Amino acid sequence: MAKIKKKIENKKINIPSSNTPKEYPIFCFKYLTTNKRYNFEHFSNVQEQLKNKSLILDEIIRLQQKTWMEWGLESKKTGFESIYINQLNFKPKELILSNDTKAIVFRINSQDWRIIGIRSEYFKSVLHIIGFDFDFSAYNH
Repeated sequence: MAKIKKKIENKKINIPSSNTPKEYPIFCFKYLTTNKRYNFEHFSNVQEQLKNKSLILDEIIRLQQKTWMEWGLESKKTGFESIYINQLNFKPKELILSNDTKAIVFRINSQDWRIIGIRSEYFKSVLHIIGFDFDFSAYNH
């Protein structure tokens, strides 16, 4: 009886093990849009800005408690979803992206707001925050 050998292609499969370091989200604001509708200037007065920056910081601290893998296993309502960058109604500051680039969208503030970011090409844990959606106008919901 002849043995059948399966041809294994030269593809790497990334299976996490107990030795694999866990990757937690790291947030960077370097490319935050200058469009006032989608950055912190959305809030008109200083008191409102401070209150909402504090709320966003609390949400970022919450998001950093789970790994990227854990967030990816959640539904889009409790985890994140992705959309193509060309679906956004704003552009990131000093960052040129192709239309097939996907943005990551986290729902925050009891799902009323969104944090929108791009995962770093070089440091996969880093999410470059490129904007916020405070009024459901950043993309077609």
